[in-house]
Amino acid sequence: MTAELIEREAVAGSTITIPASRWAELVRERDRLRAEVAEWRAAQRLTPTQRVVLAAVRDYVAQHGCAPTMREIADLAGLNAATNAFHHLRALEREGFLRRDKHRARGIELVQKTEARRG
Repeated sequence: MTAELIEREAVAGSTITIPASRWAELVRERDRLRAEVAEWRAAQRLTPTQRVVLAAVRDYVAQHGCAPTMREIADLAGLNAATNAFHHLRALEREGFLRRDKHRARGIELVQKTEARRG
């Protein structure tokens, strides 16, 4: 049984031949890295407080398995009031880092930045 080979142009007009399965792995890894860089660049546009709020939500979800309340976010991020947490969450939602269900308690869902761009 022979594996399918793919020929691709390399540096200075030379070509390389690699198995198709390896090529598919390389393409997936390239796409993953591109998505990671895009998310990092998007995060650089956030204010320092928005970064703290996002990190607090991510940590809380990782630790508890559910989203925090506005009051818990305010406490975790060192904000004075739950209203401040609301404003920062709204900005994070606009940037595509999370989705909020306004009709549910703890209705915050973290979103991969690449998924947010698609939808």
